[in-house]
Amino acid sequence: MNERPPKYLPVLLLCLYALALLRLVVFKGPPHFLSDHIRHFGFANVRQGYGLANFIPGKTLYYYLSLREDAETGLQNIGGNIALFFPCGLLLPLAFPSFRSLGRLLAAAFIISLFCESMQLLLAIGTFDVDDLLLNVLGAWLGFICLPRRRRVIQKKV
Repeated sequence: MNERPPKYLPVLLLCLYALALLRLVVFKGPPHFLSDHIRHFGFANVRQGYGLANFIPGKTLYYYLSLREDAETGLQNIGGNIALFFPCGLLLPLAFPSFRSLGRLLAAAFIISLFCESMQLLLAIGTFDVDDLLLNVLGAWLGFICLPRRRRVIQKKV
């Protein structure tokens, strides 16, 4: 028998993914660090976050690909940013049919990534990097093309 999973399952998985994403990207420190950081939040935090930010597309990618940093760190950064949004590309279209359009999905992934990166910039927790936006959207696209229905459509065309 080919039983379909309940319709609420993708929504539940998407919610769990969103919580994990926030924990990994925005609230990545231990709880005491976060509470102290928020309690002492001020314009200096924003200035510090802005000073560390990368607004030049390709700058961080070039840095890692030119092996100015060890290859493992570059692979973790680039691969991690792609992998981080892979579930978004899978789960968002399954949970909400309106995101089965590639354009809508990529726009949503960009907005979600921009929110996470902006929070890092404003709270000076982590570093805003425009290359992370690009890699996150790439990850969502890869997740989207791996959807089971997409594979069947591609196989039928071949």
